[in-house]
Amino acid sequence: MKKIFILLLLFLFCLSFTVKADDYMPSIEFTCPITEASIGDTFNVTITLHSQREFIGFKFNTITFLPAGILHVKKLTLGPFWKGYTDSFILYPPNIGTIDNSSGQIRNSQCSILPDSPDDTNLTPPDVILLNITFLAVDSGTVTITSSDSRLYYADATTGDHTINSIQITIPSSDNGGDNGGNNNPPPPPPPPPPPSDSDGDGISDENDICPGHDDNIDTDNDGIPDGCDDTPEGDNDPPDDPPDTNDTEPDPPTPEPLKAIIKFDNKVYKVGDFIKFSGKESTGDIIIWYWEFGDGVSTDSKLLKGEAHHNYQSPGNYTVRLTIEDTEGKFSMTTVNVTVKPLPSQESSKDVEKNSIIEESPFLGIIFVIAVIVFFLTFVYLRRKGKL
Repeated sequence: MKKIFILLLLFLFCLSFTVKADDYMPSIEFTCPITEASIGDTFNVTITLHSQREFIGFKFNTITFLPAGILHVKKLTLGPFWKGYTDSFILYPPNIGTIDNSSGQIRNSQCSILPDSPDDTNLTPPDVILLNITFLAVDSGTVTITSSDSRLYYADATTGDHTINSIQITIPSSDNGGDNGGNNNPPPPPPPPPPPSDSDGDGISDENDICPGHDDNIDTDNDGIPDGCDDTPEGDNDPPDDPPDTNDTEPDPPTPEPLKAIIKFDNKVYKVGDFIKFSGKESTGDIIIWYWEFGDGVSTDSKLLKGEAHHNYQSPGNYTVRLTIEDTEGKFSMTTVNVTVKPLPSQESSKDVEKNSIIEESPFLGIIFVIAVIVFFLTFVYLRRKGKL
């Protein structure tokens, strides 16, 4: 009977090992087809997620390419995984990131989708390309590319641990030496071309002059024809073939509305984790950029969503949300609103949540464990009654 007892202990040990073996650690991988480049070369670095869990989003607080000054980011794009989702299923509006070549960093790159997307089958691909980065080599040296501050979001509203790698790219120093009579200095640059001629002195070359002999910069009626060549210099803003407004069949367009930022949202008390929809669509002017700052260190450019932004807060408090808009002339307007976020009710400890999650995801292993405990107990009672223990 002692052998049976030992076999049961070995069975329980193997069972606990099997549970741990089922754990899977997602990983984020930086890859590049090359390890060495020359000054002036461009190359791509791909950031890929390898995961078997239902994945819905990511956030890189910082992506570093250090030491700074060797590489410059020329282009930063999201991977093809995100292209199939509409605006209504975007949890974090895509913020590809803020590039700071002087410090060798890309900050606040993030994107997430709602887990109730109509195309949930795309939530569990084994390999997801998160970002593509195009670098330009501007100086010599060896650069390490990685991220030490990243986060993954899953469909069960949790974040999980993951591994992340780093890669190194080497740019050798260029050799300016050569056969220049024993002198390694580069040849002098060619002399600059002579300035273009400007016979009327208006700052516009004769080749591009609209009204030769007159100042092209003086246009009283802003019709695109300098006054020196305008038959109606005091006329309206219509095209040259359109008469002034006194005999006009095509009056001037109305004056555009002034640039003014306006924020609309459901002004109520929210709780931690609630999604809040902010709208800047009622802002006036010829707007090309809506830039949101949510007061918790997160910001985003909602150019793709035409003035709308969605955000949730992870901590209670009072937050000031700022909207800055920019028009086609480079002018800005800014406004703010206040948002109150209350804490959630008391919740189970993280250990209980993790334990329940394991039981829910692996009910078959839980049943085996219970059966093993019962068999162990009955064997112990039987041996005790027989006087063998």
